[in-house]
Amino acid sequence: MQNRLLLIGLFLSLSLSLFCQVHIGFKAGINYSKTHLIFNLQPTDLVKRINHPGLHVSIPVEIRINDLLTLQPELTYTDEGSIFYVNRLEEERIYNNLLHYLKLPLLAKILLLETDNSQISIHGGLTPAFAVGIKSFSYPQYAGVIREEPTSFQAANMNRFDLSLNAGISLEKTIAKEIKMLLGARYHLGVYDIDNSAERTTFTESIYLSLGLLIPFKKILKNKSETSTTNAFDFHKKLSL
Repeated sequence: MQNRLLLIGLFLSLSLSLFCQVHIGFKAGINYSKTHLIFNLQPTDLVKRINHPGLHVSIPVEIRINDLLTLQPELTYTDEGSIFYVNRLEEERIYNNLLHYLKLPLLAKILLLETDNSQISIHGGLTPAFAVGIKSFSYPQYAGVIREEPTSFQAANMNRFDLSLNAGISLEKTIAKEIKMLLGARYHLGVYDIDNSAERTTFTESIYLSLGLLIPFKKILKNKSETSTTNAFDFHKKLSL
C-alpha cells in the first residue's frame, strides 16, 4: 500500500512538473496573534489581553493550474500567543504565553489583476497545525526581573493539533526572468478549541505579513543539471591531463 502511494505521489509530481508552472521559494515576516489560551492564570485575574507579536518563516510552492487559479501549499514555522495584564492582590504582572507551531497551509489563489510584471491575487484555504513547543514567562508591569513560568502541554491540558481557516491577499512582482518577489497578508482563524477543558473560548487567531521570493522550479533543476555537467566535464578533463 505504501509503495502504491509513493508511486502515485511520484506520478503526480512528474505530471505537475511537466504540465504546470511551478515556483518554489522562501518567505519570512511578522505576525500578530491571540491564542485565547490561559496557561497559569484564572480568568478573574485578567485585566487586559493584547496581541502577541511573533515571527514566521515559510517555504511556499506555487503550482499554476491555469491563468486564474494557482495552488499554494506551504511549510511554515511560527510562534503565536497572547499577552495578558494581570492585577492580583500580591502582584501586578504581564504574562506572555507562547506556542511554537509547525503549519501546513493548503491554499488556492485566484488572480484579480495582472499587469506586465505584477499580479494581485486573493487566496484562501485550510491550515493544519501542530504545536511543537510551549512557553510562558512574566514580568512586572513597571520594573523588575523576567520570570519563566513552569508549564507544559500536559499542564495546560491543550490540544496540540489545530486547524484554521485562511483568507488573504498577495502582490507578486517579477524582478528578473520568471523570479518573483512576493508581498502578502493573511488572516488565520482556528476552528478547534485548543483547551480541552474549556468552552469555546480558546481558539487561535492571527494576522500574517510576509515578504519573500519565488523561483521557477525548472530553473533550479536546470542550474543543478548545468553544475553537474560542468563538474563531470572538469573531472574528465583532469583525467585526460
